[in-house]
Amino acid sequence: MNRRSLLVSMAAIGGQLVLRRSATSQKFWDTRQTSPSAAEQSAAIRTAALRFVRTLAPERYGRIIYPFPSHETPTLATFVRQGGPGGPGCPAGPHGFGEPNGSGMASGPSGPGGPARSGGPSGPGGFGFIGEKYGQSIWTNFPVSDVPRPGLRMGELTSTEQSGVHGLLKAVLSPMGYQKVLDIMAADQELADEGTPYASGYEAYTVALFGQPVASSPWMLQFGGHHLGLNVTFVGDKAVCAPLHTGILPSKFEKNGKTIRGLGRENDKAFDLLATLKPEQLNAAMIDHDVSDLVFGPGHPDAKLEPQGLRGSDMSEQQRAMLFSLAREWAGVLNEAHFAQRLNEIQQSLPDMRFAWSGPTTHEPDMNGESYFRVHGPSLLIEHAPQANQGGYKLHVHTVMRDLGNDYAKRMI
Repeated sequence: MNRRSLLVSMAAIGGQLVLRRSATSQKFWDTRQTSPSAAEQSAAIRTAALRFVRTLAPERYGRIIYPFPSHETPTLATFVRQGGPGGPGCPAGPHGFGEPNGSGMASGPSGPGGPARSGGPSGPGGFGFIGEKYGQSIWTNFPVSDVPRPGLRMGELTSTEQSGVHGLLKAVLSPMGYQKVLDIMAADQELADEGTPYASGYEAYTVALFGQPVASSPWMLQFGGHHLGLNVTFVGDKAVCAPLHTGILPSKFEKNGKTIRGLGRENDKAFDLLATLKPEQLNAAMIDHDVSDLVFGPGHPDAKLEPQGLRGSDMSEQQRAMLFSLAREWAGVLNEAHFAQRLNEIQQSLPDMRFAWSGPTTHEPDMNGESYFRVHGPSLLIEHAPQANQGGYKLHVHTVMRDLGNDYAKRMI
């Protein structure tokens, strides 16, 4: 079995395990009867991280473990594709990943392999691409060939090392979160199988650790590819999964006789909430916004945006419960022991939360809609923005979640 086939098989097996666990233990998950404590989960995560690191040859440590950026500030970084479609982001810097080009290029919605909206061509044979730089970490919604990430790609790892990565992800994420990751990767593999002018598929996903996985000092896991950007920071027995990028293309496809609809629940829950709004509530929720525009996307850590939309205090109890369930699709990506406190904070802030909408108010059943929506609370910002290119709004979506004031666990360090 070749390496790509192995990766596909591992993802499929992992997905089946998660689905079985979710189906057979939903009562356990909801009632939290035997859930591990945050301290126990943190210890399990550190053990999984060390187990993975120990599978690596010593000479590869420098491409997996980087210093933790405890005194750094997240900033916009721009990159240039050189050598035509699919070429490297720019000349490799330390640890083998691209360095920002320093152009200060403006950013905006973009498609895979295409220029940033306000950037345009930035040199012969090149386009401008953006990411968010935090120390030596890079968070972006561009393919890895346009904005290379630090770390090792899954395609560079042995089967034992790949198993170590999946073991770490399962410990860090909830069953729902891990399944979401598998669905995103499977969709990306669909593109790779069709042929793309940029790096895609299972093998392109990249893993890196920042700091040592110990209880005495902060450390961070970064894992992602084109439509996934996980940043999970650990401080003692606490964890923050933000900023987070999830996306999907294609949003619906057939694989092994089954229909996979990645990120479908987010779409459906938002439309379900919208359908309950009375005319005056709908009027309050509607905003004038480019449906493809992520205001708080990678590279914009300090974006300013006045809260818009319908207040949670102007919703019924049932509607606030639906808003909470929608927010949980992002906040609940993290494992239960670590997201419990965060979900409680979100629930307490529901009256002050805003739900904003731009675009059509109806959609085809079992298909993504063509609308932008935003959940904006005192400490939570979620954006869902369909993209017009490569299949159109129904098949291509980008989303982000930020923990306002606490991305990368800044308040805890």
